Amino acid sequence: MIVDVFNDKSTYAEPPSSKHVIIVLFLLYSPCFSCIYTFVVTSLIVLSGPKRFEAGTPAIGEAIGLGAAIDYLLCIGMDQIHQYERELATYLYENLQSVPNVRIYGPTPSQTDHRAPLCSFNVDNVHPKDIADIINLQHSHTVAIRPGNHCAQILHRTLGIDASARASLYFYNTKEEVDVFIHALKDTIDFLTCEH
Repeated sequence: MIVDVFNDKSTYAEPPSSKHVIIVLFLLYSPCFSCIYTFVVTSLIVLSGPKRFEAGTPAIGEAIGLGAAIDYLLCIGMDQIHQYERELATYLYENLQSVPNVRIYGPTPSQTDHRAPLCSFNVDNVHPKDIADIINLQHSHTVAIRPGNHCAQILHRTLGIDASARASLYFYNTKEEVDVFIHALKDTIDFLTCEH
């Protein structure tokens, strides 16, 4: 349950709001540690309402880990993280733009403060799954990208495409890792588009 509140990339763009903290505190200190109200050998009475579906122990360890992660991010500083991610995303975008036959979707990171540090893209006449499979297989210790519709089927339909490849960054990534990805992408494109 707690993981569902904080599971998307936008969570890291800003510190959690008081709404998120209240939800976490409610889940931590909720008296409902089981959905069973009464149990005897011949019958079982479950709680009414939504509590009947909340069986088991709450995710206390996960909540404590989440708290530590939030403390870590706040110690670094969300403004510093955002600024670094923006610089890194701009670096990725500019380098990806220099690769022939690559089409990038979305505005340049330098045009907006509200862009996640990622690039969705396609290569002309090459399916994004083929690109991702080769990069992820050949560079499994250094690079991983994701193909598909990225939970945005309507956007992909609007763009007139079935899928795209996506390279995502976070504050622990470096420009050198972006360079490794760009080199891997160029090698993969050369391999997939060469005449055999």
